[in-house]
Amino acid sequence: MIDVDLKEQINRLVRLQSIDTQIYRLEQEKQDMPLRLKELEEAFEKKKENLALLEKRGQQLQKQRKEKELDLASKEEEERKMQAQLDSQYLNLLNEYKQELLSIS
Repeated sequence: MIDVDLKEQINRLVRLQSIDTQIYRLEQEKQDMPLRLKELEEAFEKKKENLALLEKRGQQLQKQRKEKELDLASKEEEERKMQAQLDSQYLNLLNEYKQELLSIS
């Protein structure tokens, strides 16, 4: 019977040691949590700042794009007007040429 009690006590001690090991590990994790939390908060703030910069850059690029689109539209309108003037001048010269040909013949 003494052997059974001794074996049981050894088994209890092994379980107790396992529990102590788990407690030690959890206490270490608990001690590390504030540092880990601080690291995560710093990483979050950096990402937040980076996001703000990217959003600002995106807004700048959108503004530049709109300006360029307006500029392009303005230049296209100017080109259409000039083409219309050129077409008109061409037709006028063509009519003058026809008139001259008719007056010669």
